[in-house]
Amino acid sequence: VKHAGATTYLPFSNSANASVIAIVGRPLKPGEKPPVPGWSRVDWGYFQAMGLHPLQGRVFNASDGPESQPVVVIDEYLAKNRWPEGNAVGARIMRGLEEDKQWTIVGVVPSVKTLNLAENNPVGQVYFPVTQFPAAQMRLVVKTDGGRQVAADLRRVLQKADPELPLFDVKTMPERIAESLVNRKATMVICLVFAGLALLLSAVGIYGVLAYTVTQRTREFGIRVALGATVRDVVGKVVGQGLKLAGIGLVIGFAGALALTRFMTTLLFEVRPTDPGVFVAVAVALTVVAVVASFVPSLRALRIRPANALRYE
Repeated sequence: VKHAGATTYLPFSNSANASVIAIVGRPLKPGEKPPVPGWSRVDWGYFQAMGLHPLQGRVFNASDGPESQPVVVIDEYLAKNRWPEGNAVGARIMRGLEEDKQWTIVGVVPSVKTLNLAENNPVGQVYFPVTQFPAAQMRLVVKTDGGRQVAADLRRVLQKADPELPLFDVKTMPERIAESLVNRKATMVICLVFAGLALLLSAVGIYGVLAYTVTQRTREFGIRVALGATVRDVVGKVVGQGLKLAGIGLVIGFAGALALTRFMTTLLFEVRPTDPGVFVAVAVALTVVAVVASFVPSLRALRIRPANALRYE
């Protein structure tokens, strides 16, 4: 175990809390809404266990006890949103709009997503020291290189300290993140399956149309070969025409894709709807299909002797 801490609300645990705060010395303007950040009560080891190193000021320490000055730590989003000039440390807030107790901001830490990786409506986060704002239930956070195998050791330690203290819902952070994305992944898998079927049908359609077109031109190939055309000349002409048709189709398809992919924005995470890699991959795949669809039937037709090709209907 490298670091250990505790919190009332662990990220990606399907639980969170958000409440109004008031900024001392900054009354709300008419019609202005107060900030409603998430609240967590943590001990001083939580930040080290989660890798949340202070960007400004400090985090909690053993000196922040019940009798000392009430202090809080806020996240980067709330600091930039409410103190854009960068002077959040030293400012004071109150829990709610009517409480008299004032809490001094002593540090700013990086923002953390709380429910899922695709959150795009942050509200900020306020961390209260559990020594000054007690909680009835806490979650243990352990930073280790041992993974899940450390859970058995933790269970033995807790049973030794208190046999009636349960240890449950033990998961690694990657497991919690994966669970938070289950619904999103299911939707994307369904979209991927249908997209794959659409791509397959497109490839089969391109091959069928071009192969049929080339087969219909068998008589023309026989005449060209009889008049001295080489295989390279004939195949190059056929493949060129096939690529021309495929190019026209790709232009039309890309225009439609650019118009429709914007509706998938809410399903994507750190991927743009107009991701160039995806468009290039699809273009290459369909181009290869067009080349094969033109090349293979033309070679098959050219294997027929010119005399037979001239009698072909």
